[in-house]
Amino acid sequence: MNEIKSRDRIFKSGLAELSFHLNKKEEKDMYKKIMVPLDGSDVAECVLPHVKAFIKGFNISEVLLVRVVEPVKPDLRVYDNIFNEDFIRQAHKIWKDIEQQEKTSARNYLEQVSEQLKRKGTTIRSKVLVGNDEAKNLADCAESSGADLIIMATHGYSGIARWVTGSVAEKLFRSAGVTVLMVRAAEAGGGV
Repeated sequence: MNEIKSRDRIFKSGLAELSFHLNKKEEKDMYKKIMVPLDGSDVAECVLPHVKAFIKGFNISEVLLVRVVEPVKPDLRVYDNIFNEDFIRQAHKIWKDIEQQEKTSARNYLEQVSEQLKRKGTTIRSKVLVGNDEAKNLADCAESSGADLIIMATHGYSGIARWVTGSVAEKLFRSAGVTVLMVRAAEAGGGV
């Protein structure tokens, strides 16, 4: 009888251990592709240690670093009566060149950040988006890229400051079709 109880205990213990390992494997496979929006600030980069931990702990296969730059398109219709067409055409070319420089600068920044995250078995990619609505651009990017998780910093604004400035993090949290992990930056004071 004691032998049966002992075998039963070993079997139950083995089953619990197997179940534990299966659950750990399922958890490790929970996220495979992370999207990380960055704006070039130190505050935004506070997420990088968290991203590294996720890469290691969840065996992340791909990280997509994303930066949104605003388009450079002033409304020149107000100047139609003041400037001739050649001037307006040249201005458009200059603004297009400025936008291209912004995109190149953003691309270079993301490449520098990607060097910090390199790990065997994980592909680090970067993408520069152009648009006025950062939250929508980021939500669309997460969906089209197949991201399972978005990890981003929040500046920690609250009260009137959040109401006046809005919050890209909050808008993305509400509109993204995937899990969003918001990391509050230590430097972010919050408050009104």
